[in-house]
Amino acid sequence: MLPQRIGAYRSELKRTRDIYESKEPFRVYQYFDCGDKQIWHVHGDVAKLSSMVMGHFHYGMLIREIQDYTAEMTRRYRACQSGRIDYQPYSWIDSFLMGDVYILGMGMYLCEADLWWLLCCKKRNFPGTHVYFYELTKEDDRQKLMLMEAYNVEVIRGIEGEYKHQMPFYHRCMEDIREKIKMAQ
Repeated sequence: MLPQRIGAYRSELKRTRDIYESKEPFRVYQYFDCGDKQIWHVHGDVAKLSSMVMGHFHYGMLIREIQDYTAEMTRRYRACQSGRIDYQPYSWIDSFLMGDVYILGMGMYLCEADLWWLLCCKKRNFPGTHVYFYELTKEDDRQKLMLMEAYNVEVIRGIEGEYKHQMPFYHRCMEDIREKIKMAQ
């Protein structure tokens, strides 16, 4: 039964670039089509086990792929700006760097070096964008908070005692995200 589900799942996967005959990284261009939204598998996809990011070696490889991609992406972006041409995004990296980012349900642990590298790149190259990090707990991870402050990440926390369960917090966060998106338009 599982192979049929994975087969059906794979049929819904789309790519922004045809990568079958290239050495370009799988995870950068492939997404799951969800109607008018795209779901990107940043750390790999269970339907393609070789795409999974697990451990320092794979994080290192992903950072290298991201660095290669961002160098090419920023060149394309600047060329489009100077030629007054609309920029065509190809991957989740474009969206992460150029748009506002809302992080909900992730720990943003220091081991996720790829995301921290992108936050640094985003601050340096796309300063007019915002990053919001929603956190239920009042965890005092000073190193993480210092990095977030350095990269202009706005930390939004649950009020202690207000949420006994996660779902009310997530619902409030989703409402806040909707409002922020409306105000940005």
